[in-house]
Amino acid sequence: MGLYIVSLLYKIGYVIRGISPLGPAPLPNLKYIIYSITGITLYEFQNRLVIELVDLDVAANNLNLPNIVSSVLGSKLLSENNMIEDGLYEINKQMRSQKLFAGYTWDDANDIVFRYFDKNERELSKEVLKISEAYERVFRPYRVVYDTKTWQPVLV
Repeated sequence: MGLYIVSLLYKIGYVIRGISPLGPAPLPNLKYIIYSITGITLYEFQNRLVIELVDLDVAANNLNLPNIVSSVLGSKLLSENNMIEDGLYEINKQMRSQKLFAGYTWDDANDIVFRYFDKNERELSKEVLKISEAYERVFRPYRVVYDTKTWQPVLV
């Protein structure tokens, strides 16, 4: 979740020194975020590499980030380039407390998905499907999954 917060802050004019690899200047033209996930811990997804491309504006709006940032940082949004860590912590806390994933917070949804895949709690299958659908609505990712043995795309 921190990736979206930091990326949006750079886009609107903040530079967060010392904790971000995004560089020493604002990034007003930042449009997309790309990240990868490997199936290291999930047995069912071993030998998988997931790459997602997400439109930052779409994800930020669906996560209510502009409103949260404004409420935490106030009216000095573009004029103050140094942000204290407390502000970043509070933005993250508020964003994670929203129930955007089928009525669950980010952490609760993550816990349910983990229990389904890693703890084999198959009775959670309906909740995992709802969470997955909500994730798709919030982030609208373009996703490709590769088998790391053959480097061919696979369906999941």
